[in-house]
Amino acid sequence: MQGRVSVAGWVAVLALAISWSTSGVRAADGPAALTPMVLALNVNGVDGGEAFVVLTDGAGRLWLDEADFPRLRLNPPAAPPREQDGHRYLPLAAIPGVIVKLDERQGQATVTVPPMAFSTYTRSVEAAAPPPVTPSPPGAFLNYQLYGQRGDYPGGEGVTGGGAAASTDRV
Repeated sequence: MQGRVSVAGWVAVLALAISWSTSGVRAADGPAALTPMVLALNVNGVDGGEAFVVLTDGAGRLWLDEADFPRLRLNPPAAPPREQDGHRYLPLAAIPGVIVKLDERQGQATVTVPPMAFSTYTRSVEAAAPPPVTPSPPGAFLNYQLYGQRGDYPGGEGVTGGGAAASTDRV
């Protein structure tokens, strides 16, 4: 009987090991698989303009292609990237203060980030020399207006008119 108990114990251990391996539990050093999704991104109320291919991990966190951060005017986070299909992906959750609301049904994600997460741009305000004035060619115009009426009363017939003419020279 003791042999049967030990076989039953081994079967229980084997069943437990199989259930752990199929339940999605991974070792601490092994990264979770990333699943691609196509989403519309809205960053701080501004539409991203086009669809983005993002990756999601098992915890529902979004990973964005490193090349998409400048398109959204975001600074890439200082986090180790994950490579998939020849692209480097960075986690949005690595941006301090980020809030991501994912709506898989509508295929969009609303991302709220603090001001410090955006890239800064500087523009020079130095005055440039104005462009030269384009000379105008000579021209002329003629305008006229005729008005006529006819009536069955004295002075009811008449024609009036007027005109104007002008010419322009170079400025």
